Amino acid sequence: WPQAALAREAQASWQALSTCRLDTVAGDYWLAGLIATASPDEPAVFITQDERYSPWVTLPRLQAHGALWVWQGDGVPEPPLLGRLRAQDGGAGLREHQGQWRMAWPHDHAGEPLVVHWRAYVPAACAR
Repeated sequence: WPQAALAREAQASWQALSTCRLDTVAGDYWLAGLIATASPDEPAVFITQDERYSPWVTLPRLQAHGALWVWQGDGVPEPPLLGRLRAQDGGAGLREHQGQWRMAWPHDHAGEPLVVHWRAYVPAACAR
């Protein structure tokens, strides 16, 4: 897995949108964990988008610091807590941005690239 490249992309994407440090990475435990463990901000991991597995990720924490949510594959599933964050905000202060990273595998540069989709939930107080 291109862990260092994933962390660099996550950090660069977040810093382009936010003046606050990357506090939370949400997604499946493997992908989010790879990013978090290689990130200089040492963000929390919102495991499998399920509050039961990540009690440290709370609605007030997300409201204050935001989150970067990552996934692979088609569709745009949304973690329930992030959906509640959006609904509670009502569009007043939360900025949402999304994109995609494409990167080569470390030992197979000729193969299909790894494609990761992301969505940033950036509080207005942190928005660039």
